[in-house]
Amino acid sequence: MLVAALDASQDGAETFAVDAASVPAEVFGLGGYSASVAPAARVQRREAIQVPAVKRSRDLVCGTLGGLPLDLFDGNRQPVAQSPFAQPERNVPRSVTMTRLFEDMFFEEIAWWQVTERYWAPAGQLGYPMYFKRLAPGRVQVDDERDRVYVDGKEASQRDLIRFDSPTDGLLKAGARAIRTCLALDVAAANASDGVPAVQYFMPTEGADPAEDDEIQELLDAAQEARRRRSIGYVPASLKLVDGTWDPAKLQLVEQRQHAVLEIARVSGVDPEELGVSTTSRTYSNQFDRRKAFTDFTLGLYRQAVEDRLSMGDVTPRGQYAKFSLDAFLRSDPLSRYQAYAAGREVGALDDNDIARLEDRPAPATPISTNTEESNVITLPGVAASATGPIVTFGDAPAIRLDAPQNTEAFEVDVEKRTIKGLAVPYGVPGRSNGKTFQFAKGTLKYADVRRVKLWVQHDSKQAVGVATKLDDRDDGLHAEFSVARGEDGDRILALAEDGVLDGLSIGLGQGGQFRLKDGVHFAQPGVPLMEISLTPAPSFDDARVHAVAASAAGDGGDGAEAFEAATATLGKVLLQAFGSLGTNPLNPQGSGPEQISATQGLAVNEPSPYRFDGVKAEHSFTGDLRDAQQGDPEARQRIEEFTDELASFAVTTTNTASLNPTKNRPDLYVPNLQFSRPLWELVSSGVVEDVTPFTVPKFASAAGLVGAHTQGVEPTPGSFSATVQTITPAPKSGKIEINREVWDQGGSPQADAIIWGEMLNGWYESLETMIATTLAAIGTAELNLAGAVDAPLVDALTGYFAGLQFVRGGNRFTQFAADGNLFPALVSAKDGDGRPLLPILGPTNAQGSTDGSFDRVAVGNQNVRAAWALGTGNDKKSYNFVKSSVWAWASTPKKFTFEYQVKSIDMAIWGYGASAVLRDSDVKPVDYTTSDTP
Repeated sequence: MLVAALDASQDGAETFAVDAASVPAEVFGLGGYSASVAPAARVQRREAIQVPAVKRSRDLVCGTLGGLPLDLFDGNRQPVAQSPFAQPERNVPRSVTMTRLFEDMFFEEIAWWQVTERYWAPAGQLGYPMYFKRLAPGRVQVDDERDRVYVDGKEASQRDLIRFDSPTDGLLKAGARAIRTCLALDVAAANASDGVPAVQYFMPTEGADPAEDDEIQELLDAAQEARRRRSIGYVPASLKLVDGTWDPAKLQLVEQRQHAVLEIARVSGVDPEELGVSTTSRTYSNQFDRRKAFTDFTLGLYRQAVEDRLSMGDVTPRGQYAKFSLDAFLRSDPLSRYQAYAAGREVGALDDNDIARLEDRPAPATPISTNTEESNVITLPGVAASATGPIVTFGDAPAIRLDAPQNTEAFEVDVEKRTIKGLAVPYGVPGRSNGKTFQFAKGTLKYADVRRVKLWVQHDSKQAVGVATKLDDRDDGLHAEFSVARGEDGDRILALAEDGVLDGLSIGLGQGGQFRLKDGVHFAQPGVPLMEISLTPAPSFDDARVHAVAASAAGDGGDGAEAFEAATATLGKVLLQAFGSLGTNPLNPQGSGPEQISATQGLAVNEPSPYRFDGVKAEHSFTGDLRDAQQGDPEARQRIEEFTDELASFAVTTTNTASLNPTKNRPDLYVPNLQFSRPLWELVSSGVVEDVTPFTVPKFASAAGLVGAHTQGVEPTPGSFSATVQTITPAPKSGKIEINREVWDQGGSPQADAIIWGEMLNGWYESLETMIATTLAAIGTAELNLAGAVDAPLVDALTGYFAGLQFVRGGNRFTQFAADGNLFPALVSAKDGDGRPLLPILGPTNAQGSTDGSFDRVAVGNQNVRAAWALGTGNDKKSYNFVKSSVWAWASTPKKFTFEYQVKSIDMAIWGYGASAVLRDSDVKPVDYTTSDTP
């Protein structure tokens, strides 16, 4: 219990004071207040996920975000039809890919994608990504100083890597202390449950004779049996029944475990009640608010980071952006949704198609009628782009036809005057635009000056071709007359209007107009601004037609030759553009390639080094901290350890690297070391380990009498079955090399560090092969001795051995054969009496097998004998025939480290873990081909 002591202040009043005596250091997990409070070490993901609160937090945050729809939009806020985010990974559901992405950010603070396929792009350009694959964070190492990224120890192209940085610390680091506390409390509770004290117990009364153990056990058995049969008991005078005082809640550490879960909820940003910790009353009224808060304050961190990253120029073209849809997640009850839809329709923010999409239903085939009061007046909202385009346009919409009376005025062309006349909008006739129905009346449209109203084509401001010269507001509608500009564009428009192609007029409205909604029709109110009038092939108001076209006599007298040539030239340009864009990336209409964004640059917080070596005084002294650390100062020791851990590093001098940096370097002629083959690793079963923590593998031990002949009326005799476990202990593997600073700075081409790292990887693979060979050599099962057998007797001995395996109980399971340097050459060179190879490479006719052209394996029948260089060639070496599922090897991905803790050189190191084991010795058959061994 924490105790706050009462002290007297200077004025005599008592005040609370908390000191070291009232709050012990153990409360904070410290041995004493003199000990430094160092941050807890990062936990492993497999440890953290065993905590139910962490698992639930991960499901809430990552699972929710992974299930949200992710769409790609263009600059006009329209969805892009072909989005790479519909299924980022081939053969992997979108929700699984996105959940793994957010899980890496949630746990590790960083996530990686690698581009696997790109959209087609013209020669010399790089297409935008089409498919990706997730890279586990542990597979990727970043070298910030040299601006390189390594995947599985090999340098990767940064153009194909997409790095996602979390805006907050990863749970494995930020929540390390809370997670370890939960694990420790779970272990303590489990230990308590295994040894629960008795509810009641007997004690001998004073002066009673001591009882023997057998008598005590007999007494307890009798008491338990009596309690089972009756509820009233009797205690002899020599005994006293005592009630236990233990508390189940205390034994299970309920309060402490709840507090630990609360800490995990805090660090993960999850509502504690979602993890089973009651903090407030939960009511239906605040359920939506909590979900909204969870979206804004927890999910929003990760969601916005991913949206921003996927909207960058190396993933999507400039102007396009990725956005998650929260509609389904934040969907409220039906009544609230429908009320919101009604309000959205009134202000013009939603139409029938929008509502159908939000409800996950197909688009309605016919408009849905909405009856509202006549007092509902809707004002067109303002938009930022209103200066360049109308807010509402009544343009061509081929899917919508209005039943309006046909206009009977004739279509005419006046070649001399270059004018167009017609009815811009009829009054009293409904028209459709953007899924809504509008109707106008005389006096509802306004304009400041007639000549301010321009003539556009298809409501495109880039195709302004004329200016209004007369606007006549009559009872039947607004009649307009335009003067068409001179030039090629004007001639083309006059020709299309004269030929009846562009014979419709459509109005474009500016912002600020008001409409009254009644029975699904928006009735215009006086003062609706008229912004422009466009020529269209199919107007929304069928009566809005061009009545007359007057074209000037410029040209050959109006036979349309120039207009036809202009139209032909335009058509040719369009066709050339269309053919040029065939197969282009729909995400890259501009034709420019994706940007290149460095994968090594990410969010980082760099604190100043505690030491300086340039003569300038630093906050701490390096030599002083070394002295203090040796004398037991924990803070100095921590600074020294953190400083050395941050530095990175391989002994190479200019003498032994002369071939890498000669006077005249020819990098195109560089001869690298051959890549190590891994035959033993490919023959055995393989897995992954991450650290040195031992693990157990359960395996079959024995079974007998499980099935037998049945005798009628006789109960079968029970059989027996037993299993056991085998403990596997991984071992670390490491190595380093020291590279002089001069060699590192020279670099060379290829880079010296890349060459050395490649050799270290070869050494890594060699150590794994040697590890497996050592494990096989330790098996003591009876061997097959083939010493002295050559040519036909050798092949016959092997075929006889393979034939005998078919009669092993259960059949032949020995599918893998690794040959040493003694047996394999003898098989390849085996010949018959005429000198013909018994296992030939070409044309194996009437032969018992063949040798592969690469000389790395020999087929004796269908049994492949693989050459394994790690088994060696000495007299003490053997070959091995084994069952694959019984021989295992595990390894981690090799990690690369560079350390720069000294001036003269840099250390480059490799680190990883490996393990191998034979799970059943009888499934391994050694084969001895040396003459010095005793059969």
